[in-house]
Amino acid sequence: MTPASRSNSVHDPCAAAGTALVVSGIGKRYTLYGKPTQRLLSYLLPGYRANCETFTALEEVSFELKRGETLGIIGRNGAGKSTLLQIVAGILQPSSGSYVCNGRVATLLELGAGFNPDFTGRENARLNAATYGLSPSETEAKMPKIIEFSGIGDFIDQPVRVYSSGMFVRLAFSVIVHVDPDILIIDEALAVGDVLFSQKCMRYLEDFKRRGSVLFVSHDAGAVSRLCDRVLWLDKGRQMGLGEPSAILDSYLEHIYSEQQALVPKAPVVQEDESHIEDPEPEFEEFEPWFDARESVSGSPAMYNAMVVHRFDESASGFGDGAATITDACFIDRQGRKLSGILGGTPIALRFTFVAHRDLERLIVGFLIKDRLGQVILGDNNLVIHYDEMMTAEAGRTYNVSFGITMPYLALSEYIVSVSVASGTQSEHVQHCWLHDALVFRAEKGPVVHGIMGIPLAFCQITPVQDAP
Repeated sequence: MTPASRSNSVHDPCAAAGTALVVSGIGKRYTLYGKPTQRLLSYLLPGYRANCETFTALEEVSFELKRGETLGIIGRNGAGKSTLLQIVAGILQPSSGSYVCNGRVATLLELGAGFNPDFTGRENARLNAATYGLSPSETEAKMPKIIEFSGIGDFIDQPVRVYSSGMFVRLAFSVIVHVDPDILIIDEALAVGDVLFSQKCMRYLEDFKRRGSVLFVSHDAGAVSRLCDRVLWLDKGRQMGLGEPSAILDSYLEHIYSEQQALVPKAPVVQEDESHIEDPEPEFEEFEPWFDARESVSGSPAMYNAMVVHRFDESASGFGDGAATITDACFIDRQGRKLSGILGGTPIALRFTFVAHRDLERLIVGFLIKDRLGQVILGDNNLVIHYDEMMTAEAGRTYNVSFGITMPYLALSEYIVSVSVASGTQSEHVQHCWLHDALVFRAEKGPVVHGIMGIPLAFCQITPVQDAP
């Protein structure tokens, strides 16, 4: 098995196992020459050894891509994501390891890659389709659909050097979706398209998942959560994690914050003065408003969006520099009672409690509500609400943080609540305590059929229009 091997044979190990791609111990190293003459001599003289450094772009990366699976690849700039995709696409040769692809691979790696700027869009489409194995007659038969999907109209017969970045992506993506690939490899290129075309691409990818496999690189955690069945996390060329999207994305977020905060000197921890600490919570009460028809927003029991809330998880995973500790989180009603159940469309408050272990300036408190895949449904913090107010916390004191919200109607599923205490600004801050899964609740019944959430309608009227006299 060679690094660049491809096979459509039923005897291929990928085909036998229902696997589209197998990557085994892929590594990529580059030799960094101090002078151009050293590079030239290394090519001309096989035994020549210059005093050069070696840069490792990838190190021992292994994974499998199943048929019909979408694998997201995340990591910061320089993590090796694009290098990995270029190896799988056959553009680069690995320094070590091997891989096997089963079926036709189509790639959208970087803006304008493979396009001749002096050719027209139509000519570039023909050229790109030919590189994927389409015959001239097949390409011409697909050309009307390629042009229609791209939406660039008459520009298809203009040189691509006059194209905007969005038009580049439109045409390139349109070509690869019409060559009937078995595996789609997409780098961050879709980020430059306009919102309407991006949504068209997302709809296509969701449909493509039923029949093909996708390798998808993006910095958009929401897109990764929405599209991907599993996520591969790379950092400085190393494989840091591979697994379920929400867990990997949480670990990735924690890793980024931990590295940022390592650069911030920690202030000494102040012991709490127990005389200042009061129990901020009443006794837990069972409260299930959806059983009372008078509490219904719609007035119809069939429209109830009933949600069951679990108690605060004291063992919830999290991170932070330890300047604060979150000790509780709950939903409460207007009387301040903890809720074990919520009715969608009703006003409630999300409240969490934290203890400050040292004086905190420019306090930021916030929350996120995410679905079971880690996609954010909604979230907020005090800087967004009161950006001109500087809040502080005193060492040794306990604080309640409350966010008043109207709970939307949610699709039947499980949801998690993350809460955090930080200091700084919206763009630059230090996390003191972030809990990933402080609360879990489950929507057990409700009216949401399409999408992930709905909102209470104030009214819906159908009235006849009077004909003009």
